[in-house]
Amino acid sequence: MMRPALSLSVLALCLTAPLCHADEPRVVRAEGSGPSAECKPNVLLMRPTEPRVFQAFQAGLIHVPTKTEPTGVVCIDIPYDLSLAKLVVEWDVTPGSWNPRYQAGSHNLAWIHRGSYSANTVGNVNVFGKGRNFIGLNQNVDMRVGAVSTGRLRNADLVTDGSKTYHLRYTYDAGAGKAFFEISGGGLPPKSTEMQATAKGNILQIPQGNRWSDSSLFVEFGHFGEAHPSAGKPAVATYGWKYSNLRITMVQN
Repeated sequence: MMRPALSLSVLALCLTAPLCHADEPRVVRAEGSGPSAECKPNVLLMRPTEPRVFQAFQAGLIHVPTKTEPTGVVCIDIPYDLSLAKLVVEWDVTPGSWNPRYQAGSHNLAWIHRGSYSANTVGNVNVFGKGRNFIGLNQNVDMRVGAVSTGRLRNADLVTDGSKTYHLRYTYDAGAGKAFFEISGGGLPPKSTEMQATAKGNILQIPQGNRWSDSSLFVEFGHFGEAHPSAGKPAVATYGWKYSNLRITMVQN
């Protein structure tokens, strides 16, 4: 993935006063690219559902990539540093079509990260297109530069005419040292795979802010695409794909 589309402003507004608590993480959606992009505070609802558990929901359509807005970013704004035993991200994807520049290429399903790729990718999930039809994922939390752990799910024959919607779940279980990916719906039998999770000390650290923005955890949908995707860097844009119904669960250690 390319450098994330991060926000310099993550203003969090409470929809109703009773839902606002000082210790609640907030979720704000942002679309755009580059560090100057501003989050759009039109969605946020995150509060403890039980002790040490926080959940966020964004129902409905979140992002449809276009040439002018190839990526959409959900910025997770938290009021203090978090030490997580587990992070669960669920979302829906309705594929448009395989990218005409390179149909077999890597089509982004989600990139979950702490503000940069190296040592901060909690989960990078992509589906490889026509003729390859597998889902590849990687993570590199707290690893040395260039190192990753990877997973692969074969026979991911996604229907790409926009008529099928798939439900995806990515679980980063730092305590167990495993990351799990599951896909269901769209007429596809439920399938899952796993890979190593490498968070130091079996705890996923999410600081309150970083050098790019006031947020330190991001979920990015879509991809800018590589200049020559068939020449060893296969990432392509996912124009017309629909990303929706995001749910985030954070379990503190």
